Amino acid sequence: MVDDLDALSDYELGLFRYIGYGLKDSNILLIGTSQLIEKISNLGFEILNLRPFSKGETQELLEKTFFKISLTKDSVKTASINDFTQWLHKESGGNPLFIVETLKTLYENKVIYYQTNAWHIKTDLLKKGEIDKAKSLVQEKLTTKEEIRYFFTLAMIYSVQGKTAQAEKAL
Repeated sequence: MVDDLDALSDYELGLFRYIGYGLKDSNILLIGTSQLIEKISNLGFEILNLRPFSKGETQELLEKTFFKISLTKDSVKTASINDFTQWLHKESGGNPLFIVETLKTLYENKVIYYQTNAWHIKTDLLKKGEIDKAKSLVQEKLTTKEEIRYFFTLAMIYSVQGKTAQAEKAL
């Protein structure tokens, strides 16, 4: 996987294209992420736009990542994991990168933490001003990476037989 193809030099893009076409009909999948610009489109690979996650997919991501998240004793009594999922989906807009970066930031700020063989979340912090600090850190990270705001484009070579990507094809 190569991230930010649009930041590569013409030589590096040529090398990526050479490797990609060399892998055709093999069992190796080469993935590149990029903003959709002409020099990327001209590589000749299939282009896919990822759609935002639904609330259900956000919940599934949390379950598969953390298995189970327990609320802390200090959490608001009426809070639930569903409330956290809805909050995360709303804050991220369903954007997979924003979801991951938000979770990383919450972990770095000890809102989500691992203790006594279980993941815990301090839901009370999600309602306070402290989370604004976490949100601004996420926005800062994403801005400095110059990532697309809501959608990512993948340049993919399909060389894995019988495998399909669950994404919307670009027009």
